Amino acid sequence: MQKGFALIFILVGALVLVGLGGAFYFGKLKFPQTSFPGNPSITVTPQVSPTPTPKADETANWKTYTNTKYGYSFKYSPDSNIKEERGRDDIGLPDHALITNRLGEIRIPYLAPPDWRNSGVKEINIDGKTGKKFLVDNSYNAQTPYVVIVIIPNAIKYTKTSTLTFIYIPTSKNIEKGITKEESDYFDKFLSTFNFLDQKQVCEIDKEYLNTAINPMECICPEGSKQTIVSTGWGPCPSGGMKDCPKTVIKCKR
Repeated sequence: MQKGFALIFILVGALVLVGLGGAFYFGKLKFPQTSFPGNPSITVTPQVSPTPTPKADETANWKTYTNTKYGYSFKYSPDSNIKEERGRDDIGLPDHALITNRLGEIRIPYLAPPDWRNSGVKEINIDGKTGKKFLVDNSYNAQTPYVVIVIIPNAIKYTKTSTLTFIYIPTSKNIEKGITKEESDYFDKFLSTFNFLDQKQVCEIDKEYLNTAINPMECICPEGSKQTIVSTGWGPCPSGGMKDCPKTVIKCKR
């Protein structure tokens, strides 16, 4: 009898051990242990900012116009027509290019209207030369109520004043609203394509320029003017040359 109880006790114990072992095994499968090293290191992954997409050049397919007489070039849109018009010597209007499309017309170089009222002025830089941009209130003229004028002094050669003047007459003729954003953006894009060719600066009329061997005059007289040269004595020469070199004053006169 005692042997029977002992056998039953051994079988029950074996079943308990098997049950505990199975529970432990399946527990390991379901809930795996995570081990941590003694000195855990934390790795920080840097956040990479997305590379900005470069803005497309909206004038890439524009055509290029070059004027070697006045010393500049610019681009004009494919939908534009361009032609060269003769100037008028009696009013100082130079030969100029006329660019037209659905957004209006641009004349360059040109003359500013004799009687105009600017309703806004902004300093502007065109290919390294500083000038002013005017939004002209020309509302008394229903044909051209608003005109944009850009004036760059001492910028080009062979004109009466050496001043470069852009005239933009937009197509819109809404006196209340003025020039539209599309028209303004178009003219700004046109200006961004403008480049001056490699040339000497144009001298101002009736201004005296000191000319020496070390510091020669860095400009040329406008076309149609006369250059006068007056000797003012002697000055230093470049190293290795003569001891004394002539000094002169040069002036451009009409």
